[in-house]
Amino acid sequence: MRFLLLLILLASKFKKSSQIDPGFKKFLMGHECRIVVKTNGNKKGRRFIFKDGKFSSDAILDEYDAAMVWTDSKTAFHAMKKGEEGIMDALQNHRVGIEGKVHAFTWFGAAIQFVIARIMGDITGTDFKTMNLLTFGERSLNLNRAINNKLGLTGVDDRIPAIVSKALSEGATAGIEPDMDRMLKEFYAVSQWDPETGKPQKEKLKELGLDRVADDLYG
Repeated sequence: MRFLLLLILLASKFKKSSQIDPGFKKFLMGHECRIVVKTNGNKKGRRFIFKDGKFSSDAILDEYDAAMVWTDSKTAFHAMKKGEEGIMDALQNHRVGIEGKVHAFTWFGAAIQFVIARIMGDITGTDFKTMNLLTFGERSLNLNRAINNKLGLTGVDDRIPAIVSKALSEGATAGIEPDMDRMLKEFYAVSQWDPETGKPQKEKLKELGLDRVADDLYG
């Protein structure tokens, strides 16, 4: 029941935003897609339809451009409630699958971020922007990193299993082995993490409002 209520709330926010929010109206222009979020076997779910700058929703679950298919409604509710982090964790642990056109679902993810910012604003009374959600995610990432640093993790530990970095034998990237050292260096630069210690830079932590974390990590 909670899963369906979450989808109905999301549909309601899409509908309202498409009618009264100039920014969301502009976001919708030129995009047409049908997205389904459901559980296995079409037991529970909702279809979200974006067409001609307008939004509608119904319970047709077998006609779509892209679909997010969850193992069960309880898993779906708890993961979606956490936002992108919960959904990514579910994908990695095979509790949800994506069917159809991936690019359509990528666009839908951006649309969800747009209305979640509005939902957060309604709940807190604060004028949230979509970029605020990205800042929240960045703050969470850096806080988790700082905690791991305190527990002894360093840049030396930022390695993936060898099997993941091996070149594929077929496909568009066949024979190409990813340069993980270069990619890690670039990630550190973008994240503003110290390449020697693996710690978020003190200035970055303070920029994110994590002053006490910065003081604790650097003394």
